[in-house]
Amino acid sequence: ASLMELIPEFFVLPADWLENDLGIATSEGPLADVALPRWAAGVEDFICKMRAALESEWVSRHLPAWIDLIFGYKQRGGEALKADNLFHPVCYMGDMPGQPASASSLPLPVLETQLQEFGRVPRQLFF
Repeated sequence: ASLMELIPEFFVLPADWLENDLGIATSEGPLADVALPRWAAGVEDFICKMRAALESEWVSRHLPAWIDLIFGYKQRGGEALKADNLFHPVCYMGDMPGQPASASSLPLPVLETQLQEFGRVPRQLFF
């Protein structure tokens, strides 16, 4: 399962970022447009279906569980372990109880890559 969160741009039009209108190329050739899932007839359809899903009754009912994972009691410790919601210690803000303060021992390029790839876990707001 993916642990990534979707950026707000996935839910609003225009969605120019899904198309390579800038003509960006790499050593392997031109960068292609984002490949949309089969259930999307096009960019507008993709965004409209994503928005409908975000505003659905199912998401509204499950929002408290997401808040518990991201900002609440399932963010750290035993409840996070049970929820399969643990990240590398350097991703957490502040010290993790029972974990070494490993960010200072990592070479800066390694730390930067870790944070770029996996981000920071926000401060725990609800206990």
